[in-house]
Amino acid sequence: MRPFRLSLTTAILIVGSCLLRGQASPNMAPRYQQTYDRMLRQIHQIAIFDDHGHPGFAEDSDVDAMVSPPGHAPFRLRLENPELIAASKDLFDYPYSDNSPEHLKWLIAKKAEIRRTYPGYQYFDRILDKLNVETMMANRVAMGDYLDPKRFRWVFFVDSFLFPLDNSELTARNEDLSVYVPLQEKKLKRELEQAGLRALPKTLPEYLAFVTRILEQNRRQGGVSIKFEIAYFRSLHFDDTPEADAGRIYGRYNSGGKPSAAEHAAFEDFMFRHLLREAGRLHLAVQIHTAVGTGDFFSVTGGNVLNLENVLRDPRYSNVNFVLLHGGYPFQE
Repeated sequence: MRPFRLSLTTAILIVGSCLLRGQASPNMAPRYQQTYDRMLRQIHQIAIFDDHGHPGFAEDSDVDAMVSPPGHAPFRLRLENPELIAASKDLFDYPYSDNSPEHLKWLIAKKAEIRRTYPGYQYFDRILDKLNVETMMANRVAMGDYLDPKRFRWVFFVDSFLFPLDNSELTARNEDLSVYVPLQEKKLKRELEQAGLRALPKTLPEYLAFVTRILEQNRRQGGVSIKFEIAYFRSLHFDDTPEADAGRIYGRYNSGGKPSAAEHAAFEDFMFRHLLREAGRLHLAVQIHTAVGTGDFFSVTGGNVLNLENVLRDPRYSNVNFVLLHGGYPFQE
């Protein structure tokens, strides 16, 4: 899932290429084979609802709230991954069986040609049509004007609201966070400007009002869900910090000073749960990155979806529609 951009997201490329090939036939009695084949043909005609993608052109910085970390890319995001080659063949009639630099120049030129031939909404609508995807939930900082709002529904990131305080302790932990955290700080500054503010609000109630204002604005602009990539920063276990405690932490450090690791975590816990409550109130779904992730320091244990059990079972969030992304691997059993 991590932010690795070609002209179309890796998620679409890989999923689309695999889906178009279908499922292997199961072992069954011969008399059932015809029924199975008939059903499979019908199933292949059902348009897909893609609940998670990062659609966008390579030069569009709003495709994701983060970028690839400086370390080693996972296999599926490397150019030599045969799935990428197969997807390029399906989507762009790629004539080669490798991703050598020379052949990639052909692919880049081909995409540019298609982009000229199918301007505006047509380029990405055409991709969805080739994949038999009717609607995609587009995880983006902001929607691009080249994405058809009838086909792409906006899922906007909210992790930045967890990091208004001094984050130097986080950035010093490892190379991944030294890249991720400044991007969240930059995004929060952009959101303050969106709300017409030049600095952080002085009190926690004022800060929460600012957060609500952004959520409501994004909803009016077409947002249908919020998205957490918080598993890249910490464990998915969130304690239930009282608002009074969070208020004291915010009031002490919002204009300077460095909170301890425990204070920082407690404030993050509170803001995560506050955003869940607001999502429920505003009828916004909640997408959460779980399971595996990229980067040399991603904690697979921390990303285990079972860490969310105390949240998912909390009756206060019974009105929240949770979408837990990436299937739970390697904890899928």
